[in-house]
Amino acid sequence: MPKRASGTPRAPRASQAAPSPTPVALLSSTSRQFPSTNPPSGHGVTESYRAVFPRNFNKEPLLTVGSAGHYMLTPDGRQIYDASGGAAVSCLGPGPNERIIRAMYEQMLQGVYINPSTMEYPVIKSCAERLLATTNGEMVSVRFYSSGTDGCEAAEKLALQYWKEKGQDRDRFLGRLQSYHGTSFGTLAIGSHKPRRDIFEANMMIVKHALPCDSYRGQRHGETDTQYVARLMEDMEARITEAGREKVAAVWIEPVVGAALGCMPPVRGYLKAVRDLCDKYKILLIFDEIMCGMGRTGKMYAWQHENVVPDILIAGKGMSAGFSPMSAMFISKRSGIYETLKNGSGIFNHGHTFENFSLSCAAALELLNIIDDEKLLTNITKMGELLKQRLKDELGDLPNVGDIRGCGLFLGVEFVKNKSTKESFPISDHISEEICQLAIETYDIQFYPCGGSNGKDGHSLIIAPAYNIDESHVDLIVGRLKDVITDYFSTRRNPEVESSQPLIA
Repeated sequence: MPKRASGTPRAPRASQAAPSPTPVALLSSTSRQFPSTNPPSGHGVTESYRAVFPRNFNKEPLLTVGSAGHYMLTPDGRQIYDASGGAAVSCLGPGPNERIIRAMYEQMLQGVYINPSTMEYPVIKSCAERLLATTNGEMVSVRFYSSGTDGCEAAEKLALQYWKEKGQDRDRFLGRLQSYHGTSFGTLAIGSHKPRRDIFEANMMIVKHALPCDSYRGQRHGETDTQYVARLMEDMEARITEAGREKVAAVWIEPVVGAALGCMPPVRGYLKAVRDLCDKYKILLIFDEIMCGMGRTGKMYAWQHENVVPDILIAGKGMSAGFSPMSAMFISKRSGIYETLKNGSGIFNHGHTFENFSLSCAAALELLNIIDDEKLLTNITKMGELLKQRLKDELGDLPNVGDIRGCGLFLGVEFVKNKSTKESFPISDHISEEICQLAIETYDIQFYPCGGSNGKDGHSLIIAPAYNIDESHVDLIVGRLKDVITDYFSTRRNPEVESSQPLIA
């Protein structure tokens, strides 16, 4: 297969036409002056990058100088297609969106920051009311934060305070294996993503973890969904018993597991069974939809596919389309959390300087308008089904592609040593990171790498393109990903040589 030198613009296939306006046209229309070269990729961080503390000391970030539509632009003219929204964030593409920018600008003219403990701008209430209207009347209140970790920490504290105010000593959480809820000590403990948490394990609170709903690795041959769900509930109930049935405050679930399992959806009936088990023991159910919420799966929230309502819901990532940091904690009407605090202490003992930030709310409110005006939920469902089918058609027979899964425009591809045995590559092989690096450097497309899909080992990547893609984008994504995977495993992958780059997924 012909290769091109890294940094040389890739000529799109006939079926991979860029959306209008083209990135080059938009970039050339600006008067900005940019550096003429990129920093060397694939090398360690040089002294010139010392000012910004690196997340990965083994490679410098790729310099980008602009964006347009679904593309990110480099100083030397490369146009990198964003097939993952960064980390499922840029749900309208990385380029500027005139409507959202205008909404944020209008809010800037009114004001930006005020003390969220004592004041708020009208846009905050408007955004909250509009978001609550997307929950079928199930959620009654919402508060805004700056990141997924922030939102999950708020939910963690709210659950604990709720039980304190009810006079019950419930102070433990139940998580699931192969889950991820954030980078703070509390959220790392509730999650079970080993590549992220191992170094901090000794400093975390003790949390019991039930088996994940993993139809690829966990469901036995010949086992029906009903039988699989029953077995998972036996395990979850056993973990609740171990933690103490009267001690567990909440069970944490990612309805569609993102970074820890590469877009693994639940089998039908699983979420309802978890809801029933929580109700049996009067335990709160918390859904973390940081990655899979806000329309990503074709519904505004993944729980709406089977109408299984949580007590607390967290959303984020694409909530403001990437224009301003944002997450949200929703409170449902099921358990009376709102009334318990209102009629009890009257205070939620938690807060952040930038909670209920006006610019984030302005961006989120306009995103909701765009989703409605452009009928994007319908497009997500249609394009998601098409993308998933074409991925299966084109990638399904590749020897190192084990599974293709997900729903809507939230899809995952898992890589394996052996398709029959589903044997994983060791985490130390850095397969997903290297594939995603190759995709950027040689094929001008971005995917999101994940590690630890079988617990300790395993590699997958996430495909989470913009909500407004069309069929030409589907062809582009599938074509380039097939080329990347074929290139990597046929000519670049050497199992005898271990990479020195740590997996940061």
